[in-house]
Amino acid sequence: MISNKPEIYLDLEETVIDNWYSGNPKHDNISRIVNLLKTNQTTHVGIFSAAIYNEADLNYFDKHYKDYIQNMLGVLIVDVVSMDRVLQEINGDTCMVHPRFENTVDAMSTLGKDNLFINWCKVTKRGKTTVLIDDSFGDVSYAQHIKGVFTSAIIYDVAEL
Repeated sequence: MISNKPEIYLDLEETVIDNWYSGNPKHDNISRIVNLLKTNQTTHVGIFSAAIYNEADLNYFDKHYKDYIQNMLGVLIVDVVSMDRVLQEINGDTCMVHPRFENTVDAMSTLGKDNLFINWCKVTKRGKTTVLIDDSFGDVSYAQHIKGVFTSAIIYDVAEL
């Protein structure tokens, strides 16, 4: 069980669905995710997926996947993060020590999705614990304590749940 009721975000491709175009459910992963959500009494999640780059992808997700995934998992999706939004938010933070990125592809290729998630959490989730369930990484964690504010970002490998 995860302590302190973190905000939980889910990757899409190869975590919840097989890919962006067919959208077939990844049944073994869904079972693991549902178990985690029930164990932690989680009623809502967010989506943090490299499949969602921009506003057009957000609209496609809302139209084709949001209700479908909410029904599969038994929770509400309350936040869907596009990679363009991540770029705007991390580029807009003057305290971050990293280069300013020209575009989303540049940021993804320089940092990778795992470090984009961690940097996004540093900027937008200060004072919170935020978890990403993903298929692409082993378990990764980051913690920061600055001026009495504790922030952590955790990435769990869906296969290890």
